[in-house]
Amino acid sequence: MISDTTGAVGHLYTVTQPSTVSGVLALLPTTDIPETGSGELAWNAEADTLSWRGGPAVPVNPTISASYELPEPSGGPDLIAVVTAGELPVSDASDTLTVSQTAGTAGFGDLAADSVRGSAVYDGDVYVGLYYRDAGTGLVLRSADGINWVAAGPDNFGQESCHASAMLGICHIDSFGVFDGELYAGTDSGQIWRTSDGTLWTEASPSLPAGQNITDIQTYNGTLYASQASNVFPGGAIFASTNGTNWTEEFQFPFPDQYTEFLEPFGTQLFADAGSFGGVFGAGPGEISSSSNGLAWSQSGTSGFGDSNNTDISGMAVLNGALYVGTFNPTEGAQVYRTTDGTTWTEVASDGFGDPDNQMIHQMVVFDDELYAGTFNPVHGGEIWRSSDGTDWTLANTPGFGTGKQETIRSFFTLGGYLYANAENDCTPPSVNFPGCQEGGWELWRLEANPPSCQVIATTVAVPGRYSAGDYMQVSAQAPGGFQAISDVQINNGAVFWSTPTPGTTDPVVLTAVRGGSGSSTSWSFDVTDEAGQTTHCA
Repeated sequence: MISDTTGAVGHLYTVTQPSTVSGVLALLPTTDIPETGSGELAWNAEADTLSWRGGPAVPVNPTISASYELPEPSGGPDLIAVVTAGELPVSDASDTLTVSQTAGTAGFGDLAADSVRGSAVYDGDVYVGLYYRDAGTGLVLRSADGINWVAAGPDNFGQESCHASAMLGICHIDSFGVFDGELYAGTDSGQIWRTSDGTLWTEASPSLPAGQNITDIQTYNGTLYASQASNVFPGGAIFASTNGTNWTEEFQFPFPDQYTEFLEPFGTQLFADAGSFGGVFGAGPGEISSSSNGLAWSQSGTSGFGDSNNTDISGMAVLNGALYVGTFNPTEGAQVYRTTDGTTWTEVASDGFGDPDNQMIHQMVVFDDELYAGTFNPVHGGEIWRSSDGTDWTLANTPGFGTGKQETIRSFFTLGGYLYANAENDCTPPSVNFPGCQEGGWELWRLEANPPSCQVIATTVAVPGRYSAGDYMQVSAQAPGGFQAISDVQINNGAVFWSTPTPGTTDPVVLTAVRGGSGSSTSWSFDVTDEAGQTTHCA
């Protein structure tokens, strides 16, 4: 079953921002758990150096925007200083900054922090976009362990809120993607931002239309693609870039399919979906289109899979050679369809998994060889359903996680052998939209992967009394939570051979034990540890 992290969403560490040392954004690292307390950030204008808590002076180039890691002299967590070119003080300056911890409560104590929309793992950390609905603020957070979180940039990437500018302002970060060694983030304003170090962000989308959500970012055949929802006629669109800076529109969905959701590579094609956002943009079913080159697009299957109540296609994932998609059906309940050839679709779940109040499947993800689907349920709260074959489904959580507050399972991510589910609370007054819904803030829940396992896959056993050297046994070791190590390998007569697995891989590793040239038997054993710290002894 899904279980909460220690304190539901872990801990948020924040640092106050400098006021005298202008041109510096202070951030905290993810490599060490930050220590609470105060310290001095000092700027030496003559030497062009910054220092933290009396630590070594770090040279800074004040003419370029860049991030600098400022060591803490006692071995405590460093401070990251993000410098904006030309804005540092002309004379010496200092500020006392305070590092604080917010305990693990929903929304980190802010009930209006109600959802996490997009996520991606980049350079070992997971990045998510947290939406503060009342303030109209989108904030990128990052974590190395899914428990301890820090800010990864300024609110709204330093731009104004959508509350101040409906078309150009930013309210939330909807999507993330990795391309050519950089992390990209899409916003509801139509802007895409990118970073090469996780802290210094620059705008990467000057040519995309403004005021429209970037709902997904994917890499396909060496090109970066972004799906963009549209709040004006005719429909949502797909954009492409070969360098992350210059973008071209490749395809536009027909009206009323203005709300794009996901992009998913499958086989030799890239698939995209769109719909009318539950009929908000007009009457008509959602649809799926695909392309083998990103230029020529064609519809896959019939609109709404033949059901006009499927106003949107939402959620995509690939399991065992098949592409699965979900629907938004506010009348009959969400449905799940799959295809093995990209053309012919078969319904594998209907009527909201037996509850029509499961109106929408927001996102799908594959974890530990099982397919998970998160729903929007305005009556009982969001549900997570899972299947190992895509046909038989079981409920994997208590609806709404038992709080009566989480109406939507908005998104998923995997990290360190865990599956994380972002549970959205959209009950912020006056948008209370299901019975008993209480304002409660975003919650993060996680599921641990199955422990490592091992299985004999081949053996050559000598006939008793006729033992010969070279008899062997092969064992396949698997770590659904991602390999961390194979250790404590023991054999009493012979040798063991294997290829060291790439950290985090879930691919099986074969170990071969070969008997020595003397003796009539051999015994051997080893330990497998995954990234969640689970260890299995194989003997």
